[in-house]
Amino acid sequence: MTRRVTLTLILALGALFAGCGEKGKPGSKSAAESSGLKITAWNLQWFPGKTPSGGTAAEQAAHVSAVISELKAIDADIVLLQEIRDPAALQEIVKAIPEYSLDVVSDFRGNLEVAILTRAPAKATEGFMQAFEEREEANPPRGFAYATVMLTDEKVLVVYSVHLKSNSGGIEETTPKREESARQLIAHCNGLKERFEKEGKEFFAVIGGDFNSDPTSEKWAEDDTLSMMQDAGFRWAGQGVEREELISWLTDGRYPDAVFDHLMVMAPDGYEISQSSTHKTDRTVSDHRAVVLRLNGLR
Repeated sequence: MTRRVTLTLILALGALFAGCGEKGKPGSKSAAESSGLKITAWNLQWFPGKTPSGGTAAEQAAHVSAVISELKAIDADIVLLQEIRDPAALQEIVKAIPEYSLDVVSDFRGNLEVAILTRAPAKATEGFMQAFEEREEANPPRGFAYATVMLTDEKVLVVYSVHLKSNSGGIEETTPKREESARQLIAHCNGLKERFEKEGKEFFAVIGGDFNSDPTSEKWAEDDTLSMMQDAGFRWAGQGVEREELISWLTDGRYPDAVFDHLMVMAPDGYEISQSSTHKTDRTVSDHRAVVLRLNGLR
């Protein structure tokens, strides 16, 4: 069942134009930068607090402050967030960066929420959440949040924030849950694509977040989560990028670094997808790094 999540946030409109000064002034952007939409996906690690309990008030405040600082540095137009322990804390981000609006946050009953923030010119027109449906073969946890962005009268972008099943219990045992999530995401996105193309619109989609599947490691060789999406017409923005640049989960000493966070893009034929990168942070902010992509020519 699809549920629309509405959040009433009155934002300062003047902040929408911050950083749009003339060339050479602080906050100015090059023509290449301003011609594309910047999208980031980031697992915040039990936000706020970095632990299931949240820790002390001081630890939560420090985590919020660190996340805000890094989001300002990333400077994305669309932010896809995962592992939200307390959704109320997201409003602290909006207060600190008022050009963002919180367009949708999931309600999976305490099962680690996902959220989407956007700013002009990529302002979402609507946001929804949807739980994954149970299947006999696999029962994936959580679900996804998605939002529609009308880029122009002729172009529409749909963005998804996802947090797929972890590897707790073993890769072989958890892979079917991730693959079932991929099937449902593909079907949902294809439904929206058909709807908008019937309306004569050019359709783009980005599915981003923590996939818990590493296509660069032999350990996940039998996990077809990403390859299923590629077969369905999505392009992995990490294709061709050096593994070291894509590492997004940072070792805790028990398990090695991993490439778990991804941006999958569906775009019309002939549209070139730029490669993704990671925003270089350490585990003091989150055990995950943000993955970043620029969609050129969509501003």
